[in-house]
Amino acid sequence: MRIVSPVPGTARALGDVPDPMFSDYVVGPGVAVEPRHLARMTVRAPCDGVVASVQPHAFVVAAAPRTAVLVHVGTSTARLAGRGFAVFVSAGARVTAGDRMLSWSPVDVAAAGLSTLCPIIALQAEEDQIRALVAPGVEIEAGDPVLDWPQRPYD
Repeated sequence: MRIVSPVPGTARALGDVPDPMFSDYVVGPGVAVEPRHLARMTVRAPCDGVVASVQPHAFVVAAAPRTAVLVHVGTSTARLAGRGFAVFVSAGARVTAGDRMLSWSPVDVAAAGLSTLCPIIALQAEEDQIRALVAPGVEIEAGDPVLDWPQRPYD
């Protein structure tokens, strides 16, 4: 399965995320994107699937049994209690890679002193199952492939 970037920006290593839940791979392997600092940005679905959960600052798309992708919009952004975020989907909705999920302001998040890095996590995956398709420092657009998650026959 190909996982695409939900936002435009610069690819970063997950280890660069200033939250040990992500940088230490506690929630799973993946990649991060440092988004362009725009006044308003749309966050898009990273893969086809069903919205398993959605919050103003994060969402999970379940692509198949035991195959789900978490997108976290910035770090520590839950403390904003949804201020500055707009959600366009609800749990249970079927989405296609690239569909509009939510919007936010990276400029406002940075002004609040929070990191704008967006982790993209392959939940329930082992690190050796995921292959990064972009190197840190590479400029990417929303929709560009960032991770490959080969599915095994028993998945």
